[in-house]
Amino acid sequence: MRVTKDSEERKSEIVEVAEKLFSENGIGKTAVSAIVKELNVAQGLFYYYFKSKDDVIDEIVKKYNKDFKRYFEDNIEEADFEKQLDDFVETCSSGFKDIWKKWGNEENSKDIIQITTKTLEETKKTASEELTKIINKGIEDEKLNIKSPEYYAKVIVAGISDLIEQGLDDMEQIKEIISNVLKKENEDE
Repeated sequence: MRVTKDSEERKSEIVEVAEKLFSENGIGKTAVSAIVKELNVAQGLFYYYFKSKDDVIDEIVKKYNKDFKRYFEDNIEEADFEKQLDDFVETCSSGFKDIWKKWGNEENSKDIIQITTKTLEETKKTASEELTKIINKGIEDEKLNIKSPEYYAKVIVAGISDLIEQGLDDMEQIKEIISNVLKKENEDE
């Protein structure tokens, strides 16, 4: 008997299976036929939702960015500036750790670099937007005096990402560095 599923549910299943197979075998070694075989569906169903594996990769990236945004929504309290900044560093670091754990696998790294790169670009953008809001709150609360919050946010987020990639994930040290950068800017203004 044929099982009929909701369109979004079926699309999501294809993305989940593709992600699993890409992670296990790499993108190049994962054929569309392997994805549909795992799901026990016709190959035409894949092409109903996606033009190619690249479209699936884009969906995987969107999924990680959506999860990253949810990290911020769930973990950054509407509190004072310092608490928000601390929460941001921990949340951002955890999110980047999850990405590197999933996609930083040495074995598949060359083949899945497309997913890793796109995911990092999108999550850095999201994190920078969130940090810009926090820095602006610090400015509103007269705790910071920074002329270019967006630039500072991008530099800080890139720094956190790079530190996490290198395995340097001492939260207190990262928080201290960020605090010193922001204080230094305040002194220079």
